[in-house]
Amino acid sequence: MTNSLFLLLLHLLPTGTWTKFKDFDGKFQCSIPCATMEHKTQVIKTQVGDMNYHSFYCTPQDGDAENKLFLISYVDYPEGILPKDSIDLRQNLMDETIDSATKSVNGNLIYQDKIKLKGAEGRFWRIDYNKGNAVMKSRAFFVENRFYVVQVATNKARSRNLEADKFLESFSWF
Repeated sequence: MTNSLFLLLLHLLPTGTWTKFKDFDGKFQCSIPCATMEHKTQVIKTQVGDMNYHSFYCTPQDGDAENKLFLISYVDYPEGILPKDSIDLRQNLMDETIDSATKSVNGNLIYQDKIKLKGAEGRFWRIDYNKGNAVMKSRAFFVENRFYVVQVATNKARSRNLEADKFLESFSWF
């Protein structure tokens, strides 16, 4: 193995200490490069009533970290609003979420794809923002009446890093 290939492989390996984070109320778990995640709840007013929007986030202490923000959000829809057979409604909510996320950072949707996790339909997408200098990668899933969104933000120059993938792929619910 050449020295340059070895150095490239070292650069691609995740660094630092990772912690398994679980939230029992949110019924999810993931691996994070932080000691814990902060939690905030915001009440959002909708046509179906007030809903609690939960956000869990952490930012690495290392100012030179590849990823700047790790975020998990969820909201519970009222019983009966999202029947399991309402595929079009769920797809429309996914589309609206992606559109809203893109607009909220004044970004450009680069790609999106359908994914599955534990039998649940989901989406994966990438938004470039901050004049093309930053990237937000996201995954979202409907699990019963709960809608989860998992996101990581990074600099575009570092957007293809294994830590972002490790976080996104470690997310699961229980």
